[in-house]
Amino acid sequence: MEMIVGVGVPLLLLGGYDFWAMYRGKISSQYQKYIASEDEKTVEEKLKEQVSETSGEQNRYGLRVLSMALGFTGLLILLISFIAGKANILVGGVGLVIIGIAYWILRIANKTFNIEEKEKEKVIDSR
Repeated sequence: MEMIVGVGVPLLLLGGYDFWAMYRGKISSQYQKYIASEDEKTVEEKLKEQVSETSGEQNRYGLRVLSMALGFTGLLILLISFIAGKANILVGGVGLVIIGIAYWILRIANKTFNIEEKEKEKVIDSR
């Protein structure tokens, strides 16, 4: 019962206010400012907001962290293979595969982001 009252009362109050404001034709001043600011922005400014220039750097950093974590995990598994009494070749192979995947992620990430940076430079130069 408490949950119904806790959810129902605010819902009824907010709904009642919305109907009252709609009936009276009231529009929030904050909403009007928001609409005015959206109208003033050009398409180019909206695109800049959606795709910041630092997103590529953040993605590259995230992929580097991921590849380093995988590489370190693979290295630890490889070290465990020297301690393992049985199936040390299998454990070492898994460690090497993980290290290889980490290297592949790092290499692909650097190659991809270098291509994106060159394309951005071409667009900037063409202006």
